[in-house]
Amino acid sequence: MVPLFGGRKWTVLSTVILIIPCAWLGFAVQNPATPFGVFMLIALLCGFAGANFASSMGNISFFFPKARQGSALGINGGLGNLGVSVMQLIAPLVIFLPIFTFLGVRGVPQP
Repeated sequence: MVPLFGGRKWTVLSTVILIIPCAWLGFAVQNPATPFGVFMLIALLCGFAGANFASSMGNISFFFPKARQGSALGINGGLGNLGVSVMQLIAPLVIFLPIFTFLGVRGVPQP
């Protein structure tokens, strides 16, 4: 897809497409009757994030001279992987702790 759209447009488009499974996951975890298959589908769609990251690594090489490509790839790789680590720490808190009570959202007791 990168040769069709160009690197920058593909990165923006694929990031925008990732909003759909992220928002869907937010609604799915709030409903205890959500079937496991739905979570599998959401996980499949979230897998496109890995492809987005991989395409950005290949795309960065075109924007920097040879002398600076290593630094640029290191920053992109480091910050890209940092996001995964931070989300593994924060996502359980967002899902299980009532941190949005200041918005008036109340938890629903589970049976």
